[in-house]
Amino acid sequence: MRYGVAMKLGGKIMGTPDNILQAAELVYNRKNDHPIVITSSTGESARFRPKFTDRLLYVADTRNFDRRDILDKTIERERRIIRKLGLKTSIINSHVRELRQYFNNPKDFGTHAEYEDTMASYGELMSTKIFSEVLEQMGVPSMAFDTGDFLITDEIFTDANITPEGYKKMGKKLMQTAARYKGVTPVLTGFLGRSKKGKRTTLGRGSSDYVAVASGRAAGVDVEVWKKVPGVLEAHPGYIENPMTIELLSYNEADEMSTYGGVVLMEKSLDAVRSGNCTKIWIKDIDDQKAHGTLITNTGDRSKYGEVKGITCSEVDVLISHPGPDITAEMFQKLRAKDVRIFSASYIDGHLGHTLFIVHDPSHSMANYLFRKTGQKVGGEKNKYMVKLVGDGISRNHEITKKLHNVMDSVQGEFPDTPVFYRVQPITKSSIGIVCRQRAINQTMKLLYNEFFPHEIKEDI
Repeated sequence: MRYGVAMKLGGKIMGTPDNILQAAELVYNRKNDHPIVITSSTGESARFRPKFTDRLLYVADTRNFDRRDILDKTIERERRIIRKLGLKTSIINSHVRELRQYFNNPKDFGTHAEYEDTMASYGELMSTKIFSEVLEQMGVPSMAFDTGDFLITDEIFTDANITPEGYKKMGKKLMQTAARYKGVTPVLTGFLGRSKKGKRTTLGRGSSDYVAVASGRAAGVDVEVWKKVPGVLEAHPGYIENPMTIELLSYNEADEMSTYGGVVLMEKSLDAVRSGNCTKIWIKDIDDQKAHGTLITNTGDRSKYGEVKGITCSEVDVLISHPGPDITAEMFQKLRAKDVRIFSASYIDGHLGHTLFIVHDPSHSMANYLFRKTGQKVGGEKNKYMVKLVGDGISRNHEITKKLHNVMDSVQGEFPDTPVFYRVQPITKSSIGIVCRQRAINQTMKLLYNEFFPHEIKEDI
């Protein structure tokens, strides 16, 4: 037997018993495709927030005096979901015993991050067991697998990366499973791995997509990421009413959309697919299963090369350092570990010279580093928005740059107090960005959408 597809079920799909049953029916209808299923942890829904993993992370913080009470409530919530699915709560008893044991012994771990990863892993471990049992109940032979048993990572706890050896071992494991358990649907944990030394690691928030792409890469099959959204949208619906779904994106375009606030895929997922076989990735809507969704491929839509595919934005801070410091790749990695996202860095050689950084830096780690590096106070402004046009080849299209300037001149006329902090700048070959003030973001997004997608605007600006 050969697997035919890797199907990832998003967090909201695993949020309620009804959603879980809907997902199980989807897998049941695809059983002849011999799918590999990857699940998130349970509990992410409008009614149940935060999700199971978030609660476990709270419990892992030994400073929280009510952590034992929260753990008890979290486990009971999981059991309540199991009962509503018509299953026996005993299916998670072994996981509950282990979780309580680790809860009582945080000092057995070398670092808090290592302890945090071990505690957080039980959300995924329980969800795979639950989903596997639901499939069995529907007549689909299934087995739950802990990817930590074969997915080797580095030891960057809470944000680990799959190693080349990890991909090879995963491929071997999937081949062995297909040969040994013919007709059995494997349900894999997302989010989890182990280091070479056998220490539990997690791959970062949202990394079930990462595991799904790794599964597709290892098995040589396409990946379907099932969500409660119609696909990748041309713009954020918080700014644009009813934006259209983008039918086809390249890996680079999807990466740009993800990096700057678009809900597409975890960046690591796209790195994984680039470095392996050219796997196709579908973003599909479980509530409209026949809809096209968004297809992400190596080349994307070459017929629209040089055209804008999407507009995305993200709240950022703008930092200015005098003079421009030497930022190494190692320092970028360290800052990322502190939840600093560096969107761009531009050295401007003027009278003194300075480097302008566009970042998301809630802990001010970047500003503190720049101060230590330069010995000077770092200037800049907070509460800005990076707005970005995305499309392969658009940085070389002067007509797009001209249109972008015209839009910003229009915004400038309506907001004369200089809403644009940083003028038009090609960021990569697939993106052009600007930074504007918070109070101008709505008008900026609408004008840009009207300019580049004029046939789709459904409201007066």
